[in-house]
Amino acid sequence: MLQAVEKVRPYGPEDLRRTRQEWEARGAHTEFAMAKRLVRLAKHWVITGTIYRPQAWLDPDTPKAVLAAYYQGLWDKLLLKWKGKGDLKDVFAPSQPLGQWRDMAKELYALEMRLPQQRAARGPGALTP
Repeated sequence: MLQAVEKVRPYGPEDLRRTRQEWEARGAHTEFAMAKRLVRLAKHWVITGTIYRPQAWLDPDTPKAVLAAYYQGLWDKLLLKWKGKGDLKDVFAPSQPLGQWRDMAKELYALEMRLPQQRAARGPGALTP
């Protein structure tokens, strides 16, 4: 969790980065407080089966188009992150957590979220089509 906390500063959602800065300015034990916050958030997501949304967009009146744009941008970031770390079909398979997230976002916001075509690894004797 403490390693995850270190990623909040450069890469985390704006609301968590701002909270971290406020805690640091007050002299709080920022790392442990943020770790506890992340654990509570993760527990909430697991129990409720919800998808993270920035605090500004938790209002039920947030336009669906705004949320769709947010999740589409998040999808683009996820593809970049996982590209080269394995077969994206496996990473985003419906049985995997990221696949379940993808299916939920596609269904709720009518997003495409297509997987890019990956080239198969070629051996020295592989034929080209």
